[in-house]
Amino acid sequence: MRREDLYQQAKESLCDVGVERFNEAHRELLYHILLLQEHLEAVLTLDDQTLDWKLVDQSIDFLETYTLEHLKAEEVLMVASHYAGYAEHKAEHEKLIVDFLEIKGRIMASRKKEDVSELKDFLLGWLFKHTSCTDMEYKGKLDLSLV
Repeated sequence: MRREDLYQQAKESLCDVGVERFNEAHRELLYHILLLQEHLEAVLTLDDQTLDWKLVDQSIDFLETYTLEHLKAEEVLMVASHYAGYAEHKAEHEKLIVDFLEIKGRIMASRKKEDVSELKDFLLGWLFKHTSCTDMEYKGKLDLSLV
């Protein structure tokens, strides 16, 4: 299935968390996770000695930067809105960052295709679980006039 088709299908499964800016960020993250998968599939056709990791590295770097910016934006709005679940939500964000960086570190050190696939699977699972559970807890509880 083409990335665009897969994206269109998968984005329908993302929950509306009540903040359009965050919904858009979740869709953007989904798109770039699928792009990472496409880059991984391209490198799977090459042997490890001739592998060009440039596109994979760019995808991982983008996902790291974009994710950190998005998580910070969520946290800033939660604090400004005096959201009662902020501490628990932030703890989930911090765990995501630690896990992401651990897998990224393995990828950079070993250049194993399996680690890139693990990162993609981890991020997809986290995105869908976090948005459908944890993010839904703040729906209707944040001050949207601050967005």
